[in-house]
Amino acid sequence: PYTRRMASCWAIARLVRTSLATTSYNNCYLQVLAPWRLFLGYDSHRQQIITSDVIQSSTYLSRSSGDSAVPSPSYFIPSSSDVIFCIIGPPNTMLEPNIRVHWGDDPSSLRLIYSITRNETITTNLIPCTLNWASATLPLNNDNNNNNNNDRVCDPPFPDYRGPWTPIEVHTRIDAKMTEGITMRLEHHDQGRVPPPPYWRASSMGGYGTSSPSVLERQTQASIAWQFAARFVLWDSGWGKAFADATHGGYICLMGFETNNP
Repeated sequence: PYTRRMASCWAIARLVRTSLATTSYNNCYLQVLAPWRLFLGYDSHRQQIITSDVIQSSTYLSRSSGDSAVPSPSYFIPSSSDVIFCIIGPPNTMLEPNIRVHWGDDPSSLRLIYSITRNETITTNLIPCTLNWASATLPLNNDNNNNNNNDRVCDPPFPDYRGPWTPIEVHTRIDAKMTEGITMRLEHHDQGRVPPPPYWRASSMGGYGTSSPSVLERQTQASIAWQFAARFVLWDSGWGKAFADATHGGYICLMGFETNNP
């Protein structure tokens, strides 16, 4: 495995299946080509980064305790329509293809979503290969190896890192001049993005894996209704603007809850 000193760059990305066949959980085979590796977690006891060159999403359906090849729930998140993953390695300055995927029988339906700068995402199609495999290029750079500015990714995403997680966030931010001092973040629920129960059982934070998709959908709609109601109260009462004036530009952020990913 890599040590922390050997890791030069990292990136977090989301694979998405856009076809209608995403209503069932199908196994995703994800391969990262050398010299890049899949980032699976960090062994704090051994001070080592755990990596692999290939993984199957079905790993979460047959998890065995103590298996170092099984990724941490924080860095590999599968569902029926999406797979979130991290890779590490040297800068990909030549933009070489470094990912191969086999997921279903329609490679043209696959998309890769990644981010280089915070709050900006890039979506690209995968290139079909033979036997329903597809390839893609995930850029990595080391322009800014500084965890404090949070604008670019470089060091592996250790638990305390607050870098650009944009590829794993699915929401809409609503700001309006009429609602000064108030902003709102609406989470977008999709049952295809809910990880299977084995993922949540492996996560120390628990989750929604045992809830039915219809229950999660109703809870999300209730949360959105509450957000809009709270937004109106803060605007109509003038409390939002008063808060912005008192804090010299501060604002109240109304947020829902994300049922798709942690």
